[in-house]
Amino acid sequence: MKLRLYKYVAVLALLAGFCSCSNDVEEIFTESSANRIDAALVDVQDILIGPANGWLMEYYPSSALVFGGYNVLMQFTFDGHVTVASEAADPNETATSTYTLKQSAGAVLSFDTYNSIFHYFSDPDNAYGYGYGYGYEGDFEFLIISATPEKIVLKGKKTGCYAVMTPMSTYYKWNEYLNGIREVSKQVEKYQRMQYVSGDKVYEVRHENKAFNLYSYEDGEEKLLRYPYVLTLMGCKFYFPLPFDNGESVNEIVFNPDLGDEGGFMPVDNVNGVFLPSYPSLSEYVTSKNWFLHYDQLSPWGKSRWDVTRKAFSEGGHNMTYCYFGESYTILGTYWAFNFLASEGTGFVELQYQVLAPDRMAIELGGVTTSYGNRLLLDYKMTGMLEPFCLPERRTFTLSTDNIKNPTWIKFADEKDPDNWFTISRAKVYNPLAL
Repeated sequence: MKLRLYKYVAVLALLAGFCSCSNDVEEIFTESSANRIDAALVDVQDILIGPANGWLMEYYPSSALVFGGYNVLMQFTFDGHVTVASEAADPNETATSTYTLKQSAGAVLSFDTYNSIFHYFSDPDNAYGYGYGYGYEGDFEFLIISATPEKIVLKGKKTGCYAVMTPMSTYYKWNEYLNGIREVSKQVEKYQRMQYVSGDKVYEVRHENKAFNLYSYEDGEEKLLRYPYVLTLMGCKFYFPLPFDNGESVNEIVFNPDLGDEGGFMPVDNVNGVFLPSYPSLSEYVTSKNWFLHYDQLSPWGKSRWDVTRKAFSEGGHNMTYCYFGESYTILGTYWAFNFLASEGTGFVELQYQVLAPDRMAIELGGVTTSYGNRLLLDYKMTGMLEPFCLPERRTFTLSTDNIKNPTWIKFADEKDPDNWFTISRAKVYNPLAL
């Protein structure tokens, strides 16, 4: 087997030079180039069908690596069939199709007939990824960069992304492994914000869409670099190393529940740092999630202002199903707003905020509203509901909460008017004007 591998490597290395030789150059090989290529492809096939439990592929769709990596399991047979499972599919599901090995500016592995699991990543009719017409824009044809019984390195012909294949351990059944990956995913997803702490150095890291986003500053400007990963049964393995300006570099991390109160991640590399969870400020919590409002969560003065709106709504035959602080998306832009669902549909009134400190923020009325929102403001005195927040002028608040790590409510205390305070709630609250 090793001898055949050496032949395969030699053929790949000399193929380009051989094809460019003139008729005057003395023949080195006794066999034709076509025969040598065929022999090399046979060697690759021997490697593909070798592992008893198939191969584990670290697969990255999209040339921009925006979706991170996926675990894909493959079992090849001598007669040209391949059975596939994936973390993107049901753990108990497999699909079988055909594959070919061919010569096309190098040895190519092609998954040449439709496989519902593997072609999920390359099917443009997939509603996920970039959406219909694009999908995940993944590869189904790969240049073979290197192939040994221990590791195969592929390069997508379309995306240029590398896929690494290693023999799948016989210790795991495929569905057991994929279920394990799902459990690790749930654990990792809890850590949306982290700090990499190494000695007296602290780096802010954000976790989103199978990537760690590293913040850095250059010439006074904040920059964000994205480092995608694939999940392992222990944690995450990065597509390329996550570097820090103290000279440390992290290729892979494993979850360690004993790091701090909430656990964290230890690099497998020989570095001093660890990844520990961190938490948003109260101001960040307020502006990054939807927070619901209700009459019962207002100060007596605030209730008196909402009473004005309640009376006007009642007289005009209107009601409100719910209202909340949060982002509204329109073709003109995204607005942080007082959002509502009332009798005739949804609407919003833009609110503008300024973060003054982790637990202080100011709110004032913005300049954008929907037509329904404008009518409720002018004709049904919905301005009364906005008075505790931002009318008749900008108001500044001190914030407090029940749990800084996972707040269920946040209280706003008006710094100029002690009679004005209100509480917002993460849980959806209906009938906000109800007594």
